[in-house]
Amino acid sequence: ENISSQEVLEKSQDDQHERVRDFYKLALPVIDQYKSYCVNKSYLDFNDMITKTISLFNNHQEIAEKFREKYEYILVDEFQDVNNLQVELIQLLLTNKNQLFCVGDDWQSIYGFRGSNVDYIVNFEDHFKNSETIKLSMNFRSTEHIVGAINEVIKINKFKVDKEVQSNN
Repeated sequence: ENISSQEVLEKSQDDQHERVRDFYKLALPVIDQYKSYCVNKSYLDFNDMITKTISLFNNHQEIAEKFREKYEYILVDEFQDVNNLQVELIQLLLTNKNQLFCVGDDWQSIYGFRGSNVDYIVNFEDHFKNSETIKLSMNFRSTEHIVGAINEVIKINKFKVDKEVQSNN
């Protein structure tokens, strides 16, 4: 989310679970040490690459424009696991001239604990106007029995793309 450790700690203290509150109290000093180490060594981790690029594009439009013009097609795989910062970066790269192609399966979204936001794939057309969603509903790996069970389990999920998956086996 590109927010300070202090903000993370303050938000975490509202959690109903004591273990979550305690986790953040213990983890954030380690995270702050890690960040300080990276700064002192001039290292960037994956998250830093995204936040620094967003900052660069927001503060230097000529650089952002150079990259917007460079890419005619943008492909994002595992789109169900993107977070807010990744989507912000994607949106900074989009123009009326380039095309975004995303592949993902909302049923396989497992990284919410790490900040992914399944809403981006579930409500894709709300986040990316003038887009089209193509649903692939044929499973080529699993038997009809397994796919049927998966369909039943997923039915109770509140945040999903409605589809009925079928088996080819």
